[in-house]
Amino acid sequence: MASLRSKLSVLLFLVVLTAHVTEAAVRSKLSGDESTCESKDATLNLRSSKRTSGAAGPEPGDPAAAFTVPTLDGEFTYKPGTLRGPLIIHAFTNKSGFLECLWSSEPSLTSLVQDLPDSTQVLFLSLDDSAASDALWMRDQVHRAAVQHSKKEVLSRLHFSALPAFALGNWIPSVFYNWGCVSHNCLLAQAVFTSQGWRLPIVIKRLDARYDWLMGHWTQSLYQLRDAGDGCDPSPSVAGAVAWVSEGGCSFFTKVQNMAKSNASGVLVYALPGNPIQDMNCVGDECITALGIPAAMVHLEVSVAQGLQSGQQVYVSFQNTPSPYYFFSIDQQGLLAEMGWFLYPSFSFLNWQAQW
Repeated sequence: MASLRSKLSVLLFLVVLTAHVTEAAVRSKLSGDESTCESKDATLNLRSSKRTSGAAGPEPGDPAAAFTVPTLDGEFTYKPGTLRGPLIIHAFTNKSGFLECLWSSEPSLTSLVQDLPDSTQVLFLSLDDSAASDALWMRDQVHRAAVQHSKKEVLSRLHFSALPAFALGNWIPSVFYNWGCVSHNCLLAQAVFTSQGWRLPIVIKRLDARYDWLMGHWTQSLYQLRDAGDGCDPSPSVAGAVAWVSEGGCSFFTKVQNMAKSNASGVLVYALPGNPIQDMNCVGDECITALGIPAAMVHLEVSVAQGLQSGQQVYVSFQNTPSPYYFFSIDQQGLLAEMGWFLYPSFSFLNWQAQW
């Protein structure tokens, strides 16, 4: 009888455990779908609604606790009730092509120094071990833009920490890591190259062309990669493959249009050595012409270029890897708030959201 009761107890435990696991899986699936289906308009909103994920650490809408962070100019201290406007906290990572473009684009930097609301302060951090050099680089980028546009007064409201976010020793890292982002341009977009004889795939960051210009999307397929020079002329050899073209010589539109005429499946434009990844977009009347293939920009990968030049078959696929959050804010009431993602790499979106 005792043995029977024991077996019944084990069976009941397994049934209850299965129900809980199933319920958790359904909640996780629904939560992911809600993030994915968020509208483009919603990505612009500075939100403070509570999360339901049950993640540890502060949540949107919670009061922000006091903290002190070392900076290149000394230290930055936040105390509740002492700021007259919002504080935006941004974490950079060199693993993101989107953030590289955000910080390298002259129009983006110009927008930051010219249009940041007067009451807004920004704390810049890095998620990487290279935080010290990242902080110096970010400060130099902003300082150059501020001097160029006679806006040096904005520099007093911009703070750069040389300490990696994961080493701060306060609640800030938990927000970046627990508020992981899955919306537009918030994942680590990557191109993955493979070839026979390579021991490991080569994975590099990419930045897709503007979503409102090129409507084509990369699929989960494995594409053959073929060299097409600078892409300024049609190249029949790229039919059915992804065209590998260099920047320069003609506009991004001309390159993509020529490769589309050549029946390519997509275009990878690589930056010339020393140049940053750029925001691929159309200009003026170019935007009227519909182009049905996807395109992205990457850095020149020597092994890929050498393989193509030697006649080796090189293949490429595309993946999006989850990443920590890059932006959040403390609003004027001292409450933590999410920031909707940027539709393209420009600090103008930060300035817009800081108004609210």
